[in-house]
Amino acid sequence: MAPAPTAASAARSSASQSTKTPVRGRVSASTPRKSGEKATCSNGTTRSTTSRVERIRQQTGVGYVGLNVSEDDLEAVSDGDQRSIVWFDIDNTLYHKSTRIADLMGERIHAYFLGLGLPPDEAGALHQRYYSEHGLAIRGLLKNHSGIDPLDYDRRVDGSLPLDGLLKPEAALTSLIEDLDRSKCRVFALTNAYKTHALRCIKLLGLEHLFDGIVYCDYAAGPLFCCKPDKGYFAAAAQIVRVNDASKFFFVDDSAKNIKASAGLGWGSSVLYKEDEPVEVERAVGGNDEGEGKAVKGVNDSLMALGNGEALDEEAIKQRIRSLSRPMRIRLLNIVLDAAMSGDLLSIKRTIEGQIGVTKDIISNLPERLAVLIFERLAVQDLLRSALVCKRWQSLTAHPDIWRSHALALTETDAKALSPPSDPRSWRDVVQKLYIRERNWSRGLGQGVQFCRGHTGFVTSMKLRGRDTLVTGSHDGTLRVWDLSDSSVAPICRRVIKADKIACLDFLVDSSASSTPSLLAAGLYDTGRILLFDLATGAHLHTLTGHNRGIRHVAIDSRHVVSVGQDKAICVWDHSTGERVARFGQQANVSLGVSLVGDDKLVAVTIDGVIRCFSIAGKRMVGEYHLAKLGRGDTKWGAMLKDFTAAGGEAGILTWFAAHRNSITVASKTTVVHLEWAEHIETTGSETPSARGRRDSTESAVSTTTTPSRTPSSATRRTRTTSNASTASTSTATTSASLAASPSASRLRASRASLGGTAPSTPSSSTTKRKSLVGTGSGLTPSSSSKSLSSSLSSMTPSSSAASLPSPSRRNGSGSTAADAIGEATRTDGQVETKSRFAPNLAVPPRIVSVLKTPEVVTGAVHPQKRRVICSTRFASRVPPEERSIYVSTFDASSPSAIADGGAAPSAKLRGAWASASGEENLTTSERNPMCIEVDDESVVVGCSDGLVYR
Repeated sequence: MAPAPTAASAARSSASQSTKTPVRGRVSASTPRKSGEKATCSNGTTRSTTSRVERIRQQTGVGYVGLNVSEDDLEAVSDGDQRSIVWFDIDNTLYHKSTRIADLMGERIHAYFLGLGLPPDEAGALHQRYYSEHGLAIRGLLKNHSGIDPLDYDRRVDGSLPLDGLLKPEAALTSLIEDLDRSKCRVFALTNAYKTHALRCIKLLGLEHLFDGIVYCDYAAGPLFCCKPDKGYFAAAAQIVRVNDASKFFFVDDSAKNIKASAGLGWGSSVLYKEDEPVEVERAVGGNDEGEGKAVKGVNDSLMALGNGEALDEEAIKQRIRSLSRPMRIRLLNIVLDAAMSGDLLSIKRTIEGQIGVTKDIISNLPERLAVLIFERLAVQDLLRSALVCKRWQSLTAHPDIWRSHALALTETDAKALSPPSDPRSWRDVVQKLYIRERNWSRGLGQGVQFCRGHTGFVTSMKLRGRDTLVTGSHDGTLRVWDLSDSSVAPICRRVIKADKIACLDFLVDSSASSTPSLLAAGLYDTGRILLFDLATGAHLHTLTGHNRGIRHVAIDSRHVVSVGQDKAICVWDHSTGERVARFGQQANVSLGVSLVGDDKLVAVTIDGVIRCFSIAGKRMVGEYHLAKLGRGDTKWGAMLKDFTAAGGEAGILTWFAAHRNSITVASKTTVVHLEWAEHIETTGSETPSARGRRDSTESAVSTTTTPSRTPSSATRRTRTTSNASTASTSTATTSASLAASPSASRLRASRASLGGTAPSTPSSSTTKRKSLVGTGSGLTPSSSSKSLSSSLSSMTPSSSAASLPSPSRRNGSGSTAADAIGEATRTDGQVETKSRFAPNLAVPPRIVSVLKTPEVVTGAVHPQKRRVICSTRFASRVPPEERSIYVSTFDASSPSAIADGGAAPSAKLRGAWASASGEENLTTSERNPMCIEVDDESVVVGCSDGLVYR
């Protein structure tokens, strides 16, 4: 029973209980007050907002939840109150140990340790060590591991327990506690659990009206919070109830360590409560079960038939034995073994071992390489569970090739190639770090903050290429180039370029395989000029003119610079000569941003949600799409895009824009829309102006080109690129890519080879076939051999989908590739040579990949390969500090239906090191209002209104 009559009697007698006294009616827990309010106690006095109980919680991590006695009532208790205090532990004290809730907790804690990437044996040993050394496993985790979210731990462990089906009120327990004389004692719960679990247990047991309150461990207080059997915990509990005389405390607990600690502090009476576990008696064979009796009779009849010389009917005997209960089958096996002759036992043993080997573990009997390939297909969590099956599986799952494969999958969309560890056995450690990185992203847990100081005016624009180079522009008239290559130290400013008030910028980083220099294009606020600099030296190369008002956005690739201005015009320059090669006249509204696609097309978006696509060579518009119309005819998308209609008003005005290759992201204050164009095969070459024509492709999806389209398959292909966010440009493709296999498969084979794996050869016949398909203009849909991680990683691992164009065969700093002409083939028609390539089909409407609903935000950035969106609210002085937040969201492009129920996507507020910064480094002040954001694989970079840049 919980608690047993002996334990209850001890507590009752210790509390000097005499007669039953009615319990006060239930009072709601104290309500949080706003800063600056005064709390009024029951006796009419007032106290400051930060209560004594709250100060105790902040100092010790021991908190209080009032049930019938609030914090205010505790303050009102007079020093002359002579009543004793009766403390009850909750777990395994107020409910039966036979519920096995403790076992369920242990399983969940062990699963949490396994989720950290620990081997099963090490996870179990560490769990027990932390429990014995620190009193609670979570306290050991917080003290010895970084990136642990204590409240997430509580949700996964105590919060996931099926208490509703295990706990219910018990009349004996209720009566026992009711009998305590409240004129002589007060009754509290004293637990090591977090308040959520404690309240659940008390309420499910129907005892909330009998306890004055709950003293609990506040896991969120940090690694130094106190818990039983710490002396600090018992001291904090005494301070909370305002009783200094330890002899007035009477304590019931199921832990000998806790009882010993309280007794050592001089508590009046400490009762160790131990409940005898009930003995489970298995049903006797041959009971009253009618079905079991029929099965036994059937087996007896079969055995009797054998004795009478009848033929052995194996199937009939098997069927009858299988109909027996498990205890009966074991008993029958024992009878056979008892009846066997001594010489039969060895043969029986071999038969049993053979059955176990064949029917239970096929994988262990396979060649090691084949078994490793099977385990390679498992997600990380399933892999860790498989290691618990047997020693053979534990050995197989530790194979370096398995963990290398997972490391490649986790970093396939990273900007920087993964460096192999010196010891192949360390691949598992690499995966663990990557797994924690992705988990921290999904939870918004920042691990550190680094500052880039130097700007004196607000930061208006930033661009980040890979993980190494950041360029920032400010209203103070300077451009700064930052070196981020060493993440262990603060970013270093390598160059300061003086210009004028910067409105926007983009840059192109030189690569060893390209003759294009490192270039920086910066658009100015009010002069309509674009300044072009050599990024390596800071030398001014050209001043590009063509706008009569300030520049809003600029983009650069290996051939062109394109800009949009306040004058609603779009201008394109050849940056090698500084000459303007095209100008597209005034649009209907001001453009928000522009992106270069391939080497001869651009996409511009106006603030009213109109997307226009232009051919630079043909000097014509090839498509115009209204954002609101893209969802027309689809009930889900139509409802979610209603803000972008004319009726949406100000809510439909776009505030920020990002683009990468064939995908773009546009956002209003509360809606983020991600779009992708399908790919098709196009023939490269100059376009003639005679092909010009204008139509709204939103109204008609018929393409003007005869080449087939293909829709990118995010579930089968991932790309690895360097650019991570806004308006990344693409470079001219000059080399032919292999058509022998899918780009993703070829890339994964090459990555495995470079990291110690084996790159299988590709049949030459495939090359011939693919070239033939390109030559005839047939559609191609390559499939990937890349292995994506299971979605069971709770959004901690990167999606297998990525930007829709295939991966580059090499990288350069701008995010563009030398294999932009994917599937490129050359054929000669007489004396005319043409080339074909995969490219976004801008003549048809883009498809809606995802629509995310957000709080009211003003700026943001996108990492398309990781399917990650970062956005920020306005940090205005009129906005409360708790509403000044940066949000990390993810979306699943492979399954748009996943957000069909309103558009909400998994999101988290940025916390950790970002939220804990204080003093001069406080990042939530109105002076630190985010003006622009960039994001890469491992960090978020924010430019602020006071000139500070941090990541």
